[in-house]
Parts: sequence; C-alpha cells; structure tokens
Amino acid sequence: MHDDDPFATVDESAEFYATAYRKFIFLRSYIDPSPVELLEPGSFKINRLQRSVLEEHSAFTAELFAQAIANRVNSLATLLLGLKTWQSILVEYVPQHRFYLEVEFVSPILQLAIAEVPGIRNQVAFSVAKTAIHIESTKARRPIPADDAISGTTWKSWTQGWRHVDQFRNALQTVNSPEFYSATRNFRNRRAHAIAPSFFGIIPAHVVRRVRDGVETRFNFEAKLDIIALSSALTDQHVAIVALVNAMHDLLRARFNDTPMNANAE
Repeated sequence: MHDDDPFATVDESAEFYATAYRKFIFLRSYIDPSPVELLEPGSFKINRLQRSVLEEHSAFTAELFAQAIANRVNSLATLLLGLKTWQSILVEYVPQHRFYLEVEFVSPILQLAIAEVPGIRNQVAFSVAKTAIHIESTKARRPIPADDAISGTTWKSWTQGWRHVDQFRNALQTVNSPEFYSATRNFRNRRAHAIAPSFFGIIPAHVVRRVRDGVETRFNFEAKLDIIALSSALTDQHVAIVALVNAMHDLLRARFNDTPMNANAE
C-alpha cells in the first residue's frame, strides 16, 4: 500500500502518476477483455447480386458505414478495457491516493465512454436511414430528407417491409436503454445542458416549488455516482451494441439480397 505523501515535491508527484500509468500500460496488454470484444471492420460485406450502378454505390456506402461504426465500437472497447485495467490497479492504493488516480485517469475515461453509448446508437440509426434512402428513394415518391433532418427514428419509415427490421428495432432499444439512463442518471445530457452528477462528491439538488401563496424549498444533495457500477453498466451496453451492429448487418444484407433495385436510376 502506498500510504506516504506522494506530493511532497514536484518530482515525487510526477513519479506517483508516472508509476501508476506505467502499471496501466503494462497490465492493459494482459487483462482479460471478456465480455468486451473487438469487431472486424472489414468483415461486413454486401453481395452484389444485380450488379447495377445503383446497387454497387449503395452497397459500397453501406459497407463504409458499417466499417465506421465498427471502428467506433472498438474505440469504446478500448476505453472499457482501460477502466477494467485501472480497477485492478487501484486496489493497491489507499483511498486518498486512489482518489487522485480516479480524478486524473478514470473519470476522463468514464465521461468519454458514457457519451459514446448514445452516440453509437444514433450513428447506427443514421447509417441505416441513409442507406435505406439510397435504396428506396428511386421508387418511393416522397421528399428525401437532408442529412441534418434525419433523426433517430427516420429509418423506420424507410425500412417498412424489410426483413429483420423487427430484430433491428429490438436491438436498437437495448442500447442507451432506460436502465443505462438510470444507472448514469442522465449524465451525458445533464453534463451538456445542466449539472451532471459527480463521480467524487455530492452536488446540490434543491427542490423549489410553490405552495399556496408561498414558496417551499427543500435542500437536497445528490450522492456521487458509483464508478464500479458505471463500469459494469458500460460493459453491458457494449455487449448490447455488438448485438445491435450484428442486427444492422443482418438487416442490410437481407435487403440487398431481396428485390432488385432500379438499375436505370441516376
């Protein structure tokens, strides 16, 4: 246990953090990553059955979207592996020194990872919508939305009748789920637009309301987030994200293998 003062001098302070980070770099290569897994970005391929220009362009676009998502999922996996590594290191330190390392190294990883979960979900929804618009717009006589008008639900109206769409919808609902929202206490949105819960201390959560002709104030404080519980929730979300990516692949492959597209489309 490191129970001496690590900040007596600048050199000792630097050595404290450097020693911990060297442990991190070393152990990260040997930590068991399960149940987190890496995706192979190039594994998603579309069979070009009709060989039309439209199909080739749409299939190539779908493959690029899938590769971009796989790379982002792998970046999240790297963050989660980092969290798991730090958890194995922090047990060596007394609480005060553990706090220093959590502030310096763990909290930035947590903030990034929490934000990535809804970000990946939105990217998947956008990619499916964009691919569906490429495919269906030649026969669906309706307005084509600009990219900034594509929302998280646009894909629904453009994939009606597609095989595996129900499986995709179910998989999408498990990512950034109500359970994850509750576990993080809406950390991502509150950090951007209000006051986010803290990893390390309480924050004011006072309630002010009108009671008859007066005002009632209740002084409350929100407890800190549990770092270990958050890491577990993020790992569960990564498993759900991998399932979502697979559901996206099945959805797109099925559509490209079904009804031929209009080969004369411009």
